[in-house]
Amino acid sequence: MKTILVALSSFFILLLTLSWKNSPTVLNSTTNPEVTEFLKNYNIEYQKLLILSNDAEWELNTHIVDGDTKNADMAKIANADFARFTGSNENIQRARGFLAIKDQLAPIEVKQLEFILYAAGANPESAGDIISKKIALEAEQTEKLFGFKYNIEGVPISANQIDENLKLYTKTEQRLKVWSASKEVGVDLKEGVVQLRDLRNASVEKLGFENYFAYQVSDYGMKSDEMIQLCKQ
Repeated sequence: MKTILVALSSFFILLLTLSWKNSPTVLNSTTNPEVTEFLKNYNIEYQKLLILSNDAEWELNTHIVDGDTKNADMAKIANADFARFTGSNENIQRARGFLAIKDQLAPIEVKQLEFILYAAGANPESAGDIISKKIALEAEQTEKLFGFKYNIEGVPISANQIDENLKLYTKTEQRLKVWSASKEVGVDLKEGVVQLRDLRNASVEKLGFENYFAYQVSDYGMKSDEMIQLCKQ
């Protein structure tokens, strides 16, 4: 189960990286060389830092050893570098400045500038130490999630075995034991999840979002109540 989640996460990040890798070739249509240069340089740095962050997260997710914090420390450093770049005041101000003249830019440039602002929303420099606390807690929660030792009545069981048993078992009593075991990780994660919620909400407020949910929904060009209604439908 967790292997599949990590693989899917990496796959989607790879797609994003490849799309950004190809984008500079489209930028030649602009009549504003300053925009071309900014997006070109942003793309290069974004890809470099994203790959480092992704690699560090992969190590953190797949190589967890009790008492060894090396992978967690590396993930915090890589994610902090990525956050520092994407959320920098300079990138925010320049993207906003260029979007003020978006009627003079190519559609692909406008989309990239809007994405730059969206990426900045999760880690704005103006949020100060909230971002470093959030990154540290995210690493801690990841370790707890992927390092959790599942068991049924004292007998260890892997996440993949839980999935397999839920497919195979037909008796309610057997299935309930396996399902309950799969939820035990929530006990360890609950306190951190609440803290992480508060930190994420606080971080996006700096760029005018009501909360982290509103921030994520904005990527679809929607408001929170519109997304909730869509999900209900």
